[in-house]
Amino acid sequence: QNLLFTDETDNSEIKIIDFGFARLKPPDNQPLKTPCFTLHYAAPELFNHNGYDESCDLWSLGVILYTMLSGQVPFQSQDKSLTCTSALEIMKKIKKGEFSFEGEAWKNVSAEAKELIQGMYSQIFHAFNKYKREGFCLQNVDKAPLAKRRKMKKTSTSTETRSSSSESSHSSSSHSHGKTTPTKTL
Repeated sequence: QNLLFTDETDNSEIKIIDFGFARLKPPDNQPLKTPCFTLHYAAPELFNHNGYDESCDLWSLGVILYTMLSGQVPFQSQDKSLTCTSALEIMKKIKKGEFSFEGEAWKNVSAEAKELIQGMYSQIFHAFNKYKREGFCLQNVDKAPLAKRRKMKKTSTSTETRSSSSESSHSSSSHSHGKTTPTKTL
């Protein structure tokens, strides 16, 4: 791993190092097209050849966290040596999001840590597989504390939008003599 402690104390900071293949994000928000990665840490969008963005880093951080907590990478093949066949098996598992929290290593890991990992994977997984949902095996992270806070924030904003939307919808339908016409709100 390219993670280092700054010193040997219990409260030491962790530094991520070795950005030799890192790319700067283009100012026009165009997707990056030059993937360089270590297979076990690669996000699914790196395999679709349509470009990628910084969200793949979130996936990789999820892999790092999984590895730190369990001592093994989440996406592996039956064959422990990296061959062409095992690489294809690993890519297939990454694309499907197939991993588990089974085994001795996960017995003492908190539910919150598992939810965090799932959330890091699912955010990018949903973006990558927005049109095909079959084979998805991650659990819903709606109950995770961060997701709850985000929902509360979105709910307060969307409530205001809905109330103004329903007012405009009501006024347009009342002017159409009993016929409801679709309204468009921005």
